[in-house]
Amino acid sequence: MKLPEYLRALRHRNYRIYFLAQLISQPGPWMQQVAMGWLTYRLTESVFMLGVVAFCTQIPVLFLGPVGGLLADRFDRRRLMVTTQVFSLLQSVALSILTFSGVVQPWHLVIIALMLGVITSVDTPTRQSLTIRMVGEIRDLPNGIALNGLNFNISRLIGPAIGGVLVAWAGEGACFAVASMTYLVMISALFMVRLPVTAGHGTAARGGILVAVKVAWNSPALRAILLMTAAISLFFSPYVVLLPYFAKDVYHGNADTLGFLFSCTGAGAIACSLWMLTRQNVHSLPRGISRIVRLGGLALAVFPLMPSAWYAAPALAVIGGCSLVSGIGSNTLIQTLVRDEMRGRLMSLFTMCLLGVMPLGSLIVGRVADHIGVQVTMVLCGMATAVAGMVYTRHMHDIETALKG
Repeated sequence: MKLPEYLRALRHRNYRIYFLAQLISQPGPWMQQVAMGWLTYRLTESVFMLGVVAFCTQIPVLFLGPVGGLLADRFDRRRLMVTTQVFSLLQSVALSILTFSGVVQPWHLVIIALMLGVITSVDTPTRQSLTIRMVGEIRDLPNGIALNGLNFNISRLIGPAIGGVLVAWAGEGACFAVASMTYLVMISALFMVRLPVTAGHGTAARGGILVAVKVAWNSPALRAILLMTAAISLFFSPYVVLLPYFAKDVYHGNADTLGFLFSCTGAGAIACSLWMLTRQNVHSLPRGISRIVRLGGLALAVFPLMPSAWYAAPALAVIGGCSLVSGIGSNTLIQTLVRDEMRGRLMSLFTMCLLGVMPLGSLIVGRVADHIGVQVTMVLCGMATAVAGMVYTRHMHDIETALKG
């Protein structure tokens, strides 16, 4: 059976296996995130500590992300990803044991969050740069990235919901245990795909990290995409850290309420993922990103003013859509513009801006929220996001020109 054009990446056997494995395994990290957030707040009742744990989960990416990209360019990407998945499995098992035994303390969560951040520093650029090998053809790469985004956001929809139910019914330890099993699915799939073993790009990768930084900075298009991504991570993405506060103290709910809030953002992201799949031409992406970022900033400013979780649902759906389009759209643009021997390092710079800057925002937003209030802080973050979208609009011509070249 011939698949439709908007699913063309699935015509490749390797990518089909990879896609299905992600569909099963990716809810696990989201379940773990819900359980860690709820456990942190239950143990400390501190919004600031929510920010600290989120900070520790992602700050290693800011410093080690380029190292992960260099490893992805120098070594076999599949073997590298198997290694990161094994370590992810081990940290999830450790969380489960600590929680079930009743000895878990906030400092345990901080240490494990740091470990997870180190793993993510290598896993994310490796995973992103592996997609081109799974689809095998550059023309199918944008569709593969869009399908990855759909997978990611299906996971973001069902993962928190499952996590919230598990935490409410069986506790955080059970949630960590189930999450740990999902990593086995991806490890098995990576052994099933038929890819030639490569040793990276050898001499081409020896230019190191500074070469990638120079390439990105000297390209007005890449520079604009990366700076906008960093602005989104600083001002927009930290809203995730504060959702436990809204679930418990604003909406007077429990872990189920938190799962519902996460699922609303996931629903909006899935809707935008389906829209991204229909985009056959990357040339329209810059304008689409500009519009959705400005709309997302407005939604973030409106969300904290809503009186209940149900009223907040539409704003959260728009916020989720903004995260999807800005993240997956920028990913697609960068991978379209770079050569394969530089892909791992350029994607590591993107990972730095997407995930590495986020903990700085989480820590700052958590601290500011403790002083001036969560609602006021989120309104200000929404306004800053809208301004970032307007600044990005001024550089769209550079991006469109680079795509035509």
